[in-house]
Amino acid sequence: MEAFALIPGMQFKMDDDKYLIRKCLENDDIELSNLSYNSVEIFSTNELLEAWYEKRLIPKKELTIQLLPRLMDPELISDEENKIMENRFKVLEPVIKGYIKPADIGNYVDSLPVELKLSISSVSMLYKWKKKYLETGDKRSLISTGRYQKRGFYTDPIIISLIEKMLRDEERTGLTTTIRDKHINLKGSIEDLNKFREEKDQIKPCGLATLFRIVQDRTNSRAKDRSRHGPVQAALNMNGSTSELVVKRPLERVEVDWTPIDLLIVDLETLKRVRYYLIYAIDVFSDYPLGFYICPNEPDTKDILQCLLHAMLPKLHLKKLYPDLKHDWTAFGVPEVVVVDNAKANESGDLKEILGLINVEVQFCPVKTGHYKGTIERGLQTINRILQKYPGSTFSNPQERSQYKSEEEACIDMLTLLNIIHIIFIEKIANDYSLAVGGTPDFVWREGLEKLKVHRRIPFSKEELIILLGSGTEYRSISNKGIKIQSQYFTSPSLMELADRKKRRKDEEDVRVRFNKADMRIIYVYDEENQQYIEVYSTKNSLQNKNINDLYPVHYEQLHSISYNNGKNYRDFDTSDLYHADQAIKRLITESAGRLKVVEQLPKDERSEIMSKNLSAAHVTFDAQLAPNDLESIRLVDEASEHIKDYKEKFKRKRKSKATSSDKNTGNKKSSFKTPSVEQTTIVDTSLEMDLKPYDTIYNMNGEGDE
Repeated sequence: MEAFALIPGMQFKMDDDKYLIRKCLENDDIELSNLSYNSVEIFSTNELLEAWYEKRLIPKKELTIQLLPRLMDPELISDEENKIMENRFKVLEPVIKGYIKPADIGNYVDSLPVELKLSISSVSMLYKWKKKYLETGDKRSLISTGRYQKRGFYTDPIIISLIEKMLRDEERTGLTTTIRDKHINLKGSIEDLNKFREEKDQIKPCGLATLFRIVQDRTNSRAKDRSRHGPVQAALNMNGSTSELVVKRPLERVEVDWTPIDLLIVDLETLKRVRYYLIYAIDVFSDYPLGFYICPNEPDTKDILQCLLHAMLPKLHLKKLYPDLKHDWTAFGVPEVVVVDNAKANESGDLKEILGLINVEVQFCPVKTGHYKGTIERGLQTINRILQKYPGSTFSNPQERSQYKSEEEACIDMLTLLNIIHIIFIEKIANDYSLAVGGTPDFVWREGLEKLKVHRRIPFSKEELIILLGSGTEYRSISNKGIKIQSQYFTSPSLMELADRKKRRKDEEDVRVRFNKADMRIIYVYDEENQQYIEVYSTKNSLQNKNINDLYPVHYEQLHSISYNNGKNYRDFDTSDLYHADQAIKRLITESAGRLKVVEQLPKDERSEIMSKNLSAAHVTFDAQLAPNDLESIRLVDEASEHIKDYKEKFKRKRKSKATSSDKNTGNKKSSFKTPSVEQTTIVDTSLEMDLKPYDTIYNMNGEGDE
């Protein structure tokens, strides 16, 4: 990983001005030469770190070697590339450490074991590797940039399977045979197979060189060493010897461990009392807390890496986030050695592989050897001992808890816990006198950095560190709103360009997303075609709408809590009124269908009459709704009123006489009639207190009789 340190001679660009560090002053001040205006300026270390965090400070790169963007994410490095990288580093390591003099490099290359000698073609290549590694300090620089791709094996899969079977037998027994012996056995096995195959399907054995390449590619050295020498020697052969336990400078040795917190926390979503896990990283030289992470379940590798990410990054704006703090959290930086125990979270090897990419050594303690990392063990005990003073403590000792009712007394939520943890780490540990280090950890840390000339490494880009160590990894599809994580949308112009390109080319919709769970304001989406991660930001004003201040880090659990509560409100919403509304609509449709069957049997002129009455009634109802005054006194006159009855009788007699004369003149052909107007058929009477009837009950469906 490319990194820089704030030391004299270092150049950088900040706010469009070019600077050169002249010297480091007392009280963490730094004297700078402003190369743009030929002046001298003084900044504090925190001001420069804040500018770097906000991307206003850009270090000058004197390097000619740059990593491929995809190599920031170790999961995108193939197994073959990992093997090439490790083999090259094994060849290069003695040269870097000075064990091999320049005059002896030629003889050194000639004396390499066969499996390593195949990875280097000449001495000049070794010098190229050395230059890359010294300029970057990163093992990933030894991976090919992709300009020249290694040829694959064009060998019959049956031959490869026979070779792999021989290798597994050797690994199980711990025996070793020569390449010639393997080739003889391979040819014999192929002859046995060819006895039962037709002439055109005969298998031809591969040559010695091809067999040698396949053996080197598929051999599991550690499994063979475990069978022959035992697990301890096998681990020693694979990991090398460990460093001494004497710590002479800050960040030389960092110990990491976790424990269940001896305090029950109230889950605001479910109101249950929950016990969380605390992952803690501490600097052994000064006893200064470097970082922490709180998770609901037993930690895994990703949670440990999240803790180390917090340990390596500067901690800014803490006094604004937690006003009760009196001191700053000054400890950060990339450690030299990280010490962990042999718990399940570390058995997969992912922790060692990922930290090895940035040249951080990982040491595993043997079983039941807690004294190997006594600093972190004491640190965890100190934290739990402090937390046992507060309501809801579980007490590590059941006898000590006795009759104390932890669940009933618990009254601390997650936000309060974070406040308490920061106060404990910064005020009660970092700035309290420690007999173990002979002063406050904060003082010992600062003095060690100054007197021992320790320059903390800072990555050129915090994004690279987040992508490498961040615990958030998901696959998401891109919509027109962007990418959705915990009901929060993230978008950017680059993301929409990526979505448009994938849509046009009909590529797979899901994309790989990486993020830092401690700060969800920015996520990173992998662009496979360009082999790089692009920054994607939370949608404008979306966090404010959730009552989240986007000036400070947004934790993943905040978004999860909001998403959960929204979903819970949606699930718990009373839908009884919606059910009755659906039933009313269904009833109306059924009634309308019944009326339609009756109307369909009527002549056209009667259907016209019914439609006219329908519309008239609807208009009256609508006019009544729009009446400006005395709405309560407006009522539609019922059909039972006397003037309506008189009008209907007159209308029936008139219609009957017209129908009789029409039958005589036109052969029973019914004549059309004029539909009465609204004023004729409906009467608005403000003196009557009668209920407003539905418009379909104003008339009789058969055209006669009362309602």
